[in-house]
Amino acid sequence: MSESCFICKRIHQIKEGINPYFVKELETGYIVLGDGFMIGIYGMERLIALRRMN
Repeated sequence: MSESCFICKRIHQIKEGINPYFVKELETGYIVLGDGFMIGIYGMERLIALRRMN
């Protein structure tokens, strides 16, 4: 992994289970929130439900 590669760091964090923006893994990639993304309570409940489906 390149230490300067932002995406590489995020993928490593997902695999380690420490990326707080990770939502769900797909066959072709990952669903993640943007770092500055603001979300309401309803949206957060949906994200929690998506993670539990995994």
